[in-house]
Amino acid sequence: MFRWLATLLSSIFIVSFTNVFAEDSSEFIKTLDPPLQEIQEIISKQILAFRQNNAEEAYAFASSFIKSKFPSPSRFMAMVKGSYPMIWNPQEFKFIEQRGHASNIIQRVVFTDEDDSLFFFDYLMIKSEETWVIHGVYLVEAGGAGA
Repeated sequence: MFRWLATLLSSIFIVSFTNVFAEDSSEFIKTLDPPLQEIQEIISKQILAFRQNNAEEAYAFASSFIKSKFPSPSRFMAMVKGSYPMIWNPQEFKFIEQRGHASNIIQRVVFTDEDDSLFFFDYLMIKSEETWVIHGVYLVEAGGAGA
């Protein structure tokens, strides 16, 4: 029951979140020609840094907004480890789809945790100077058993 409620609330948040940033609904569903490989490499490198317990490396991929909420690499790592264990140390992860949202990119990733449960997250990527950074990670769906 709790997982279902959490999934429902997360879905409502994502829908609300995306509607706030889209000037109209056609802006959100418009597909861009995103830098697919670059964004996937950034997310992969951050996950590898989590696995290696490399706080400075993982923190380097976060946006300035995220860094303002977690003002040190150790605080950031503690938050991820405590709140997102499936991202901290996934059994595996796969990139599913990528879509444009205004001038940003949303990359969907499915994580399999140690219990073979699946968790779908949307990574909000923004351009910061000359590179992409992770501006937020939002749970889309959780708890289904993997095959």
